[in-house]
Amino acid sequence: MPRIRYGVPYWRERIPRIRRRSYPRLRKEAEADVVIVGATLAGCLTAYLAARDGAQVILLEPDRVAAQGALGGCGWVSREPDLGFRALHAKHGLRATRVAFDAWKRAATDFASLVRRLRIKCDLVQQAAVWMAESDVEAKELEREVRARRNADIDAALVRGRRLEEEIGTEARAAFRLRQDGYLNMYAAALGILRAAEGLGVQIFEQTSVRRVRNRRHHSEIVTTGGPIRTQHLVVTTEAAEGPFRGLARHLDLQERYVAVTPPLGAGVVRACGRLHETLLVGIPRRLRVSWTPDRRLIVTGAEQRPVHRRRLPSVLEQRTGELMYNLLVRYPAILGTPAEYGWSERFTTARGRLPYIGPHRTYARHLFAFGLGHGGAPVAMLAARILARYVQGAPEKEDEIFAFHR
Repeated sequence: MPRIRYGVPYWRERIPRIRRRSYPRLRKEAEADVVIVGATLAGCLTAYLAARDGAQVILLEPDRVAAQGALGGCGWVSREPDLGFRALHAKHGLRATRVAFDAWKRAATDFASLVRRLRIKCDLVQQAAVWMAESDVEAKELEREVRARRNADIDAALVRGRRLEEEIGTEARAAFRLRQDGYLNMYAAALGILRAAEGLGVQIFEQTSVRRVRNRRHHSEIVTTGGPIRTQHLVVTTEAAEGPFRGLARHLDLQERYVAVTPPLGAGVVRACGRLHETLLVGIPRRLRVSWTPDRRLIVTGAEQRPVHRRRLPSVLEQRTGELMYNLLVRYPAILGTPAEYGWSERFTTARGRLPYIGPHRTYARHLFAFGLGHGGAPVAMLAARILARYVQGAPEKEDEIFAFHR
C-alpha cells in the first residue's frame, strides 16, 4: 500500500519543478507606485492588473509565493458567493445580495478570459456543481434557498429522486445544480499570473515581511526585513491580518480546512460513482466539497476548524485525512480499500460580515485590503483584484461599497 503524503499539496505536485519559480529576498531600498503584500492569487492578480494599468509594482511575500492562498482546496470555481442566497439576503438585504451575485459571475467570466488570453495551463474546465441535502431538514432548507432565488428572478430548480442519485452516484434527499461552475489548479494559475506580471515589470520578492508602516505627508514608507520601500499605495492581500495589520483581525475568523486526494481510480470505480462527474457541495451550510480531477482522482475538502499549533498539526492532519476519506467512502462505497495519496491543510479567513472586506480602512492611510475571501477561490480573487485596481486608479465604482469595511 502506498504511503500517504501528508503535508504535500497535490496541486503543487502537478507542476513540474522546471515550471516552479523561486524569487529573491528584498535586500535594498526601493520605490514603487504600488506595493502589494501577499502573493496569494488575489495578490498576483492585483499586481498584474495594476502593472497593466501602467503602475510600478512591487509584490512582497512573507513566505513562499502562492504557498497558502493559491492552493485552492478541491479546485472548485464558483460563480456565486459560497454562503448562498438566503444567508446573504438575511445579512445584507436584497440589493447587496444581487450586486454580490452579479459581481461573482462577472469575476468568474473575467478570470476564465484572462487565463485563456495569457495561455496559462491550469486545467481550467467547466464543471457543474451539485448542492445536495442529505437529510429531510437540509432538504427543506434547500427548498427555501431555491424559492428565495426564484423570487429574486435567479434561475434555480430543485431535483429529487432516483435519476439524481444515478447521476451523482450517491444518495441525496434533494439537490440543485450550479451549471456554470468550473474546476482548475489554482496553484498553476497563480504561477501563470506571476509570470505575466513579471513580463509587465512587476518586481517580486519572497521571504520578505513588513515590520511597520510609516505614513509621511506625501507617501508611505514600508519598513521590511530587507529594507525600506517608498510608495503611494500599500495593498494587503495576505490570508490573515497579521503584523502591522493585526488590528483588523477582529473583522475576520481564521480557520483551517483539510484536503484529501485519492490515487487515480479505475474505470469500474469511476463508473460506479455516477454518470455525471460533478462537484458535490454537501450540506447546509456546506461542510464537504468533492471534485473530480482530469486524471480521475477524487478530491475532498472539509473538516474545518480553528487552526492548531504547528507541533500538533502532523497528528491532526492524519486524523482529519482519515475522517475525510471515511466521509468519501460513505458516499462512494465503490472506493472501498482505496487509501488517500495526499493529505494537507490550508488556512483561510472568512469575514464576520459574510461578504469579504475589499478596499480602504479609515484607520490605515494609503492602505487597501482584501480580507475574508473564504472559499471563493479564483472568482473572488479576481473580484478583489478588480476592486483594488480601481481604488489604485482613483476610480472606485458605487457597487464596490458593499465590500467596504464601513458597509
